[in-house]
Amino acid sequence: MPEASLIMRKIDGGAFSTKIAAFDFDGTLNRWLCSGWPSKLTDYALFHDCVPGKLEELHQSGYKIVIFTNQNGIRGALDGKKAQTVKQALDWFAGNVDAPIEAYLSTKRDHLRKPSLGMWDHLMARTEAAGVQVDKGESFYVGDAAGREGDHSDDDVKFAAAIGLPFHLPETFFNVSKAERAHGGQTTGKGTDSLGYPLRAPPMGDGSSSRKRGRPIEGGQEGSGLLVLLCGIPGSGKSTFALRLLTALEGQKTESWV
Repeated sequence: MPEASLIMRKIDGGAFSTKIAAFDFDGTLNRWLCSGWPSKLTDYALFHDCVPGKLEELHQSGYKIVIFTNQNGIRGALDGKKAQTVKQALDWFAGNVDAPIEAYLSTKRDHLRKPSLGMWDHLMARTEAAGVQVDKGESFYVGDAAGREGDHSDDDVKFAAAIGLPFHLPETFFNVSKAERAHGGQTTGKGTDSLGYPLRAPPMGDGSSSRKRGRPIEGGQEGSGLLVLLCGIPGSGKSTFALRLLTALEGQKTESWV
């Protein structure tokens, strides 16, 4: 079980790997469309439209994709509005990528917060329990907090160094210029579509993927869908009911928040 200040998006039954492709979230896999801290899902957009395809290539090459993100704004309120917004953003991002994505969120300034190794230690405990040893030489970490002029901190580069992983900046890892980064690679220069949802370019490669991307209200299997609205006060059992419903409909749930 995770600690009281840790939120984890785990992949139930997901395969472990000797190779970890680890990423920060804000400013690395996504960018903000707002001037301050995001308060709603439409404040987020992809860092660049090449990101999902790159992560899919990593998955096909045998990497386990993991996100480690400091989310001190949650401040331990694991079921609060800020936590729900970040969870929705991570679920939306994962819905853009045809690969399983695990995520660890530190919510307080404690031993779990990068550059401390608490979140990495949780991943290693789960990995080693599955009988898998991670090859740090084949693994890596990508983050934007590198201590450069204008960076908000150096937490990411120190986190990678403390683990012993090669470190990359997102703009070099994804080969994105400053001009492209400003609008996420979209030729229109706009970050959202006419409905206000972050844009996503067509799938990489031959475009054969059937996943619907970019809009969190879309998804599921092609040609079928079910919309369920759950209303109730906090603690009334909405999450438990949703998990049981999805289990009954799908036979298994591939990801869950704990």
